[in-house]
Amino acid sequence: MLKAASDVQMENYKSMTQTTTAAQKPELTRLTLWLMTVASGIVVANIYYNQPLLVEIART
Repeated sequence: MLKAASDVQMENYKSMTQTTTAAQKPELTRLTLWLMTVASGIVVANIYYNQPLLVEIART
């Protein structure tokens, strides 16, 4: 039996609006947190330590 277009649209809407369960949500592990922390620190240090060299970098 064929479904009406409105029934198909309602099923599609329901499937798109369902919330995820706790088992499906990704976790922020300690390793990921530390990697992000170290990466952020390196980026900030790179900007900070390059400031005195900006004049020399601009000349090249």
